[in-house]
Amino acid sequence: MRSIWRELAPIFLANLLVLSVLILTGAVDGSVRYIGGMLYKAAPSTLADGERDEFRCTNAGLLRVAVDGGSGSSVTADTELSAAASLVNNTATGSRTVLGAAMLAFDGNTLDLVTNGNGTAATAARVTLASDSTGVIALTTSTASIGKLAANSGVDIGDVDVTSITAPTDATKTTYHCATIALAPAASATDIFTITGSGTKTVKVRRLQIGGIATSAGAYTVALLLRSTADSGGTSTNEVEVKGDSTNAAATATVLSYTANPTTGTLVGAIRAQRITVTTAVGAIPIVPTVFDFTNVNDQAVTLRGTSEVLAVNLNAVTMTGGSLDIYVEWTEE
Repeated sequence: MRSIWRELAPIFLANLLVLSVLILTGAVDGSVRYIGGMLYKAAPSTLADGERDEFRCTNAGLLRVAVDGGSGSSVTADTELSAAASLVNNTATGSRTVLGAAMLAFDGNTLDLVTNGNGTAATAARVTLASDSTGVIALTTSTASIGKLAANSGVDIGDVDVTSITAPTDATKTTYHCATIALAPAASATDIFTITGSGTKTVKVRRLQIGGIATSAGAYTVALLLRSTADSGGTSTNEVEVKGDSTNAAATATVLSYTANPTTGTLVGAIRAQRITVTTAVGAIPIVPTVFDFTNVNDQAVTLRGTSEVLAVNLNAVTMTGGSLDIYVEWTEE
């Protein structure tokens, strides 16, 4: 017996389409016997077990196969995927197949969805970091995020200890400025310029600057003194306080300059003491003001709480003949 594979052109009959492939087999005596082919009929044949019939195709030329699951029932294809369900946080490991875009984090027991800020920041993934010291980054439980490190938060990044570093915050606070020009200090001058605290705000002095000229050039000691009670008497002028932003509320601190010595208040102590160089009006020595800056090394600003606390510029009872001083102060109110 021999088999013959032939490709034939499709043949259309009344209800029969014979496709282009037929399988024929021949007996030893040369007679040809039809074994099977692919064709389409309007309805499939009903066969008993052990009987055969032709292959069948759809109108599109696709092979038609009926899969029998036994006792005439059909077989449902198993996709090995669970039924579609909403993505749920705190899903037990392996309990469902996740279909969707999701970031998952494993906490040792469950797979948890990584949130994006409760929908308020779709491009920013938010992860709650552990409060223990294990891992590359450790934050205390009170720290809201890696971008907000509170003072003395105990945060270590690698081998860099940043426990004592605080980020500057005064840049966004209400700021005020005040300056006096050509102030003539009294003989044996004591307090010549003061800033007094507020009854409603906390006053923080950030910067103070002094410079000027005199009849004779020389070096004079200037001290910044903190007092717990305000000065009284003397001859003083209320200096104009200027807002750093026109929308700021009016300043509540008080700035005074003295041309006659006041009765000084109770001394707490000296914060700074430094010799300043004073030149003459026509001298060759340039005027270089002395600056007291309480922000450039990230230290605390001089803080005045209440109307009894005063920061004073004091000339240590020295007479500056022909003195003409320019003094500037900057502070914030909270």
